[in-house]
Amino acid sequence: MKYIDMHAHYGRFPGIPLLRFGRDLYKSVNERYGIGAMVLSSTRAIIHDMRGGNAELLAFIADDPDMYGYIVANPLDVEGSEREMRKYAGNKKFVGVKVHETYSYTHISSERMEKLFTMLDGFRLPVKIHTESPEMLAPLAERHRELPIIAAHIGVNSPDVLRRISKCANIYVDFASSVPVDGAVERSVAILGPEKVLFGSDMPIISPCSALGMLMGADIDDSQRELILWKNSAKLFAISPGGCQ
Repeated sequence: MKYIDMHAHYGRFPGIPLLRFGRDLYKSVNERYGIGAMVLSSTRAIIHDMRGGNAELLAFIADDPDMYGYIVANPLDVEGSEREMRKYAGNKKFVGVKVHETYSYTHISSERMEKLFTMLDGFRLPVKIHTESPEMLAPLAERHRELPIIAAHIGVNSPDVLRRISKCANIYVDFASSVPVDGAVERSVAILGPEKVLFGSDMPIISPCSALGMLMGADIDDSQRELILWKNSAKLFAISPGGCQ
């Protein structure tokens, strides 16, 4: 059975060396770990060039039936982000939005972030956010209840954080982590429910084997594992990748 990796990137991050990079890297990793589909965001767009990075990502994924993208939006440029949304939201290759609190130097509770999410409300695409302030996720989700929000990495966070967001029907988590966290998948499933947990690796920064090892070693039943591996992402992003069955 193949699965969907909904947390991947295209491009290099500063200070993180990659021995090789390019289409062959994604192809070989997908074949080795059985990835049936991947949703990527552009590191160039996240770090310094939103417009150029989004365009570059589309060129990379356009002809691959099992690669999809996030439109990167930046709270430092809400008007520019709206132009990017209008440009790409109707393209079937883009199935979500990526917002990065750290690289935008914009706190999740700030007015700029709120203005960005208010704009994104009008498009209703799932928004994956990287935040260092998980305690503020619930208030954000409550203000934007019609917007699916994916909290990147938060599946490996504390039970207290998971309980805070468990009351928000529109929050999902992944458990991408550079270090496997014992019991993280079980805690996320127990507190949030298996329908709110997604498989994501943070490839190519992190090998899929980290998150995959946590999931395959988790004490959950096969139906819950299948939801996390691909069914939840297929439903959330409305994609039907080959090999996932």
